[in-house]
Amino acid sequence: MTGMKYLDLTSAFEVYAAGGNVSEHLRAKMDASGNTEAIVEIVYDLQAGFYVAFAEREPAVQSAYSADVAAVLKPLMAGADSVLDVGTGEATTLARVAPVCFADASRVLACDISWSRLHVARGHVDRQLPAPLAQRIELFVASLFALPLRSKSVDVVWTSHALEPNGGRERGALAELFRVARRWVCLFEPSWEQNSDEGRQRMERLGYVRDLPGVVASLGGVVEARVPIVHSYNPLNPTVALVIRPPASAEALTEPTDEIWACPATGKPIVPLEDVLYCANAGLAYPRLRGIPVLREEAAILATALRLELQPKR
Repeated sequence: MTGMKYLDLTSAFEVYAAGGNVSEHLRAKMDASGNTEAIVEIVYDLQAGFYVAFAEREPAVQSAYSADVAAVLKPLMAGADSVLDVGTGEATTLARVAPVCFADASRVLACDISWSRLHVARGHVDRQLPAPLAQRIELFVASLFALPLRSKSVDVVWTSHALEPNGGRERGALAELFRVARRWVCLFEPSWEQNSDEGRQRMERLGYVRDLPGVVASLGGVVEARVPIVHSYNPLNPTVALVIRPPASAEALTEPTDEIWACPATGKPIVPLEDVLYCANAGLAYPRLRGIPVLREEAAILATALRLELQPKR
């Protein structure tokens, strides 16, 4: 399992409260050479609420970036029925892009590694969007490297600085996005190639991704367009949109279906029950916390007795 290790986070709380670099602190504490998935989860979980506070404090900045994102995504949604925002965080970008791009989509999915950020996101989306659209946004906890979805089950998959902290693991992340995406993958991520020397040094220090176009090509994807985002948040971290056609797959669904969920541990189908999502093949139940499904392998509970609830009543 690749998720968070059990450890005392008291020192991480203190570093964060003091304005220190929690990633560097955790790398030393966990004897890690880079940002592991556990470190990324802890850092982002501690930041829960920060991005909504920024969006509410600087609405013009948030709106300008989101408008740039929407301008790239909207043409990709032509004829698309489903969309997935991987690493949505607190949904500050999603909440502003959705009315422009996703109003006609039947399924608007959004996931993050951090439950705390999604908990904040739920409230933000409900405040920001009209109720019919807000209620259609399906939030769930998931690992970027083990998405709980069937192969080729979502028309458009996109990220906004979600790949960013995963330097050294670019190939695994992109392979998983390509597995799930049916039509398009669109990455709004920092560009190593178009950064300054100072910006590259910063990306190295923080363990950020690099050479995404090269990794895309090595996996069989095709970069159809590269669009510099004018209203990036930080000039030392310039955002470039990569519009990608993912490689074809023999596992592709032949037609759209509501049964898109898959067990992140086994890849077998999962179905919703009263308070869990359940994989009958493996007997694994994935709980909901405050209404948000936690679809990560390490959250699974062995519950074979629930198989009885799926049997026809006599």
